[in-house]
Amino acid sequence: MAEPTGRLAGKVAIVTGGASPGGLGFATARLFAAEGAAILLTDVAPEVKERAGEFPAGARVETAQQNVSSEEEWIATFEAARSAFGAVDILVNNAGITRRDPIDQMSFETYRAVVDTNLTGAWLGCKHAVIEMKRSGRGGAIVNIASISGVVGMRYSSPYGSSKGGIRSLTKVVALETARDGIRCNAVCPGIIGTDIVAPVEAKNPEAFKVLLDGIPMGQVGEPNDIAQAALYLASDDARYVTGAEIVVDGGYTAQ
Repeated sequence: MAEPTGRLAGKVAIVTGGASPGGLGFATARLFAAEGAAILLTDVAPEVKERAGEFPAGARVETAQQNVSSEEEWIATFEAARSAFGAVDILVNNAGITRRDPIDQMSFETYRAVVDTNLTGAWLGCKHAVIEMKRSGRGGAIVNIASISGVVGMRYSSPYGSSKGGIRSLTKVVALETARDGIRCNAVCPGIIGTDIVAPVEAKNPEAFKVLLDGIPMGQVGEPNDIAQAALYLASDDARYVTGAEIVVDGGYTAQ
């Protein structure tokens, strides 16, 4: 990992979906903190509180439980961030879940749970980030974590792919609506990343995992920090002229 350069010094960031120590949200929050941002890390799981002690020395970090599909909890989250650190400059909409079944075997309740968390959660986050960033007059950056499942079709992932495709469109709409307010909204589309979700797949079925790797031109899964680095660029002033864009981080998977 490159040495921190303070690219987010003086910034305040909310990062959702950060309870898993091997997940994208936690990796992103740690990198942002190393680059100088104050962090409010949230997750629906109470384990998010355990992550507070795992940040770089001197980091300013608070954690909170949050159900991203609840508007009331989004309002409370922004209030908590303001109370702890001041105006919010960055939001990373990372929280998400997935369920895998053929469409004819998937219940509506399962579909709705995935879409409520992934897409409705991101929509609510964008809404309240825009309210906050307009209120402060400082502008800001929203980074939505989408997926290559929203770029290409993947079997047995109809709710996940639908929600991530929706996030891509949401990102562009928000970017257009807020460009004159100094607010930028962009997306990162991860490919197959070696998170806590992927590791058991490799352990359980090495042969199937090899087939998976063979489908990636670079021949390896990505690391959570690969996504964190893309999010850092989009959140930082280095991307001051970038809005409504997507960065695909997939080892070449969707280039085929």
